Amino acid sequence: MKVSKKFVVVTSIIPPSEDIKALATNENWTVVVVADQKTPKDWYSPKVHFLSVEIQNDLGYSVLKHVPYNSYTRKVIGYLYAIERGAEWIYDTDDDNKPYEMPLQQGKFILSPALFQTYSFFGRPDIWPRGFPLEYVKKQKNNPHQYSLCRQVKTPVIQQGIVRKDPDVDAIYRLLNAEPEIGLNEEFSPFAPTVVLGTNVYSPFNSQNTLFHKSAFFTLWLPVSVAFRVTDIWRSYFAQKLIHLIGENIAFYPVNAVQNRNPHNYLNDFKEEKLLYGDAGRMVGYLSEWNCSKTLLEECIVSLAEDFALNGFWEKSDVYLAKAWVDDLKKLNYTLMKFICPYSCKVIIELIIRFPLMTDDNEKYETERNETIRHINCRRANLEIVHDVKNATTFEIRKEQQAINSFRELDEWCNYTDDSFNETDVQCEFADRLAAKHSNSRLKEYEQIAYKNFPRLHPKMNYIHLAESQMVKGYFGFYCATKAIELRLQN
Repeated sequence: MKVSKKFVVVTSIIPPSEDIKALATNENWTVVVVADQKTPKDWYSPKVHFLSVEIQNDLGYSVLKHVPYNSYTRKVIGYLYAIERGAEWIYDTDDDNKPYEMPLQQGKFILSPALFQTYSFFGRPDIWPRGFPLEYVKKQKNNPHQYSLCRQVKTPVIQQGIVRKDPDVDAIYRLLNAEPEIGLNEEFSPFAPTVVLGTNVYSPFNSQNTLFHKSAFFTLWLPVSVAFRVTDIWRSYFAQKLIHLIGENIAFYPVNAVQNRNPHNYLNDFKEEKLLYGDAGRMVGYLSEWNCSKTLLEECIVSLAEDFALNGFWEKSDVYLAKAWVDDLKKLNYTLMKFICPYSCKVIIELIIRFPLMTDDNEKYETERNETIRHINCRRANLEIVHDVKNATTFEIRKEQQAINSFRELDEWCNYTDDSFNETDVQCEFADRLAAKHSNSRLKEYEQIAYKNFPRLHPKMNYIHLAESQMVKGYFGFYCATKAIELRLQN
């Protein structure tokens, strides 16, 4: 049976679902299904690595004595199985999720407060993800003036895709909004960019549509002392703090999957989620202040697990599981990352996703506030894209899509033009030289537009400058641009 460097890990107690069968058809991914006591004994699907209870017990992992039966947390065994077989990426999902595509992309930086409301960013400010602190649902606004746009960044090591139709929301939202027979039918923005959170910025992510790079495999374990509806959310917050310690990031991608949710009792879900409602905000506050006093990452994993137990986020049994997990990783020769000095709090926004990986030079991620400097990686964006999917008309969505595409084309063209001209003169190359240099570029049509519509720039330029406070969501920027056109300013 095939074994690739990319694994999908699922736990299931039902016969092979159509979604699992579909995942198994992807030749680039190895699918692992972790069984439980309720899983049919004759479970079989071609091209799937099925771990029966008997096979699991023969694997010899230390976590086996800490992971209970009839528990979602048995996925931990599947994670170790994939790591042992050389996985470089692990896609964490459920048997009722159908992904369109795996993310595996890069992003661009922005700044953000300590909490980020991902569903609001993707066009639904009226929805909040499961595990988002309820006390901040109304208070938390993603500030558009905090964004910075970068040309190049590293690939985020944890990538969560947004799911349409029946997304991951808490039982409170479902009890108030879901139809009894069909559940939810929610849509998100079709053109919102990827957002990647930086150091000391938190947002919950689940285990339903999430991709882990091998650098983040040490965060995969699931706590066993909390309810099924809590375990992956607590893992997400726990993981983010540790990811920050090694200077890496997590990303949230636009819709790449649809979920037709298995039947649930919303009231039972509500009862299971009580810990989320009461402690999510407290956990984020605690993590924002927590520092590791140890010297090795494996020591910090155990130390944070112990501190979580002391603060009532989970029980002592999860401390034992964390120690067993670290022990298994060592036995499998898994290499834990080293600490780096975390750079300042950042978030990433992606408008174009065709960039090479960067080096570990974190200074390149700093936002340059002096906008007259050229050849820097990150600049302030001051960009707000208002996209209320719930209330927007088809025409409004189409017009906004056109605006985003136009911005993307301009950004692509600017990145492909030559930036070696003399900065003192601020003078671009002649259009014919530029066209000759890029004659084989896929963006040639943009160069022709530039040749036709934009004459060679001269040293003397006219500038109109607006402060952030004067922009008013871009209205006055548009107003000034129209006035500049009326004045027939040439440069």
